[in-house]
Amino acid sequence: MEYFVSICYKTNEKPKEKEIPELDKTLGIDLGIKTLATFSDGIKIDNPKHLKQYENKLIKEQQKLSRKPNKDSKNYQKQKKIVNKTHKKVSNTRKDFLHKLTTSIVENQNYTSIAIEDLTVKDIMQNNFHSISKSISDVGWRMFRQMIEYKCEDKGKNLFVIGRFEPSSKLCICGIKNDKLTLDEREWVCENCGETHDRDILAARNIKMFGFRKYESGQDFVTIESQEPPQL
Repeated sequence: MEYFVSICYKTNEKPKEKEIPELDKTLGIDLGIKTLATFSDGIKIDNPKHLKQYENKLIKEQQKLSRKPNKDSKNYQKQKKIVNKTHKKVSNTRKDFLHKLTTSIVENQNYTSIAIEDLTVKDIMQNNFHSISKSISDVGWRMFRQMIEYKCEDKGKNLFVIGRFEPSSKLCICGIKNDKLTLDEREWVCENCGETHDRDILAARNIKMFGFRKYESGQDFVTIESQEPPQL
């Protein structure tokens, strides 16, 4: 049994006014699976793999449940509660981690603006990308996006959202795009200028640039629909 408390209150506090965005005070964030988040300042946040931490326990408890054919029995219902409790533990662990991460990002006073990709998680998971859908669900991209949105609004931070098919990980600082880059290549060298890139850090820095340029041009946020898988 769980208990929840909801408290409503009135406040005279006015919403914080958003500061004028500056490129130097904009943080680009590239979300992925192996690395949950890579920031344009070079910091990387590893994927904690919440489901994997409880996978063995979950499999064990689900096997016990499958061996109880009578769904009306007390033993079946008791075991079902154990399975559900394990799932809930995974969910709560993920939510707690993302709350702490997004709060630390938004409350970082070095930045007044944050730029991210519109990954359109629902479309990705519904369009038969079975090989990555489980990992995407576990890493919590959608939850991350929701949290970063309302926390930015609450703290007066600017949020720039770019289309997910911008060439963020393929575009060198010299302006040359590497169309030969594959998902397995985590680093690449530009044939034009010789610069060596970590694809995740490069993606985060380009997301920062694309987001800020979008703000400067006065564009509305646009979700780009496609059947292609994302660049992870």
